[in-house]
Amino acid sequence: MAADILNDSQLHQKYMCAWEPEQVLFQEGETSQDLYILVSGRLEVMKSEQKIDEIHAPGALFGEMSWLLGRPRTATIRAKEPSRTLCIPREDIETFLHHHPQAAQDIGRHLARRLEQTTQVVFGLKELCDHLPDAVILSDAQGRVTAFNSAAAQLYGRDWGQMQGRPVEEVYQDPQEYRQFQDQVMSASSAREKVLKVSHPTRGQRLISTSMTAIMDQQRQVQGLISLGRDITKLERLRRLNRWLLPALALLACLGLGGHWLLPQVWSSAPQAGHESQLFHSQLAKDYLLLSTLLKNYFTPESAPEALPRIKKFLEAQDGGQGPYTGVILLDSDKKVLAAYSRLPEDRPAPAVGSTYANLPFQGPADSLHKMVVLYRTGPRHPGGLRSVELALEVKDQERTLGWLLLPLDLDYLQQNFGLDEQGLSSLRFARR
Repeated sequence: MAADILNDSQLHQKYMCAWEPEQVLFQEGETSQDLYILVSGRLEVMKSEQKIDEIHAPGALFGEMSWLLGRPRTATIRAKEPSRTLCIPREDIETFLHHHPQAAQDIGRHLARRLEQTTQVVFGLKELCDHLPDAVILSDAQGRVTAFNSAAAQLYGRDWGQMQGRPVEEVYQDPQEYRQFQDQVMSASSAREKVLKVSHPTRGQRLISTSMTAIMDQQRQVQGLISLGRDITKLERLRRLNRWLLPALALLACLGLGGHWLLPQVWSSAPQAGHESQLFHSQLAKDYLLLSTLLKNYFTPESAPEALPRIKKFLEAQDGGQGPYTGVILLDSDKKVLAAYSRLPEDRPAPAVGSTYANLPFQGPADSLHKMVVLYRTGPRHPGGLRSVELALEVKDQERTLGWLLLPLDLDYLQQNFGLDEQGLSSLRFARR
């Protein structure tokens, strides 16, 4: 601010105000529109009871945004020490600027600096949002798109030119359903979630889990909306699959239990070890078919973590949580660990995501789908390493190898329940599909 304004005795006499420490000049949300110029002292800028800045340079101008925009105060200004300011009432500001054009230039420069800072913040937020996996859309109070990230462009199949200024509801298959959802969020002023349908231009119909939050001002008026979307089409298909798959598994379990008691009576002359081996062969074949079906869509680094709940449920369902497998491990086509879970973490901890099996030999018959991997894995109870025998089964999508399904084995359980040892395991054969 020009020195002639700070030293103008007439301005001091007419507009000078003195403030004691902790005294509030104006409060966030109030409707006053006076313009202030700091003459001496130090002031604090408060936002929602939190200090966000200080004003201490003589000649610093503040409070201009409420005057320019006719809006309530966006922050609270409080004296930190004895301070003096020029306080120019709303009705005198135009006359003041007419007689002191340098002040108008200072306001212009001040606004330019704030615009530059805001632009940098917005750019930084966009960079951050572009690294988020969820689709982010920012809209105004009328539901028109004001910004979105790269994940949103991919999820909805539309670029900025197609979405800028357009109603968000247009990306959804049922706009009325979206409008009803939007109205609920705006009335409740809280985050909500709903599954909505989207017609993607190249991928067809997708199911999008959409959560939304209203952006409110100090008067609890909606200023905009933030929505986050995530494609759950595969998950919903899996849920529908489980509706009939679980009863089918129960039926298979009953058949397996019946076979366990009936087959020895029918084939009493067959060698017991061979019969028990065949039972495990059948169980492993069914488990492989089930797991490869359930986990087929999770052989990528992005989707693999979503497989863990399904793996855990599978292990908990086997023979009272015991069973022949101590865990399940997913490897990509390069034999790098994508996901792993162990039901015995103290004895047989799961390998770390990103570790590799590429340096370990996968041994087994050339004409069989399965291979065997033997390694020593350290754990809290076995710092020197505990021998682990794992069955590796290749998972394919038509002719393309998605990766490997590894099943660490409980050899004691196999010996007691199926009479199988490592040699018996190596003699198993699984025809390639």
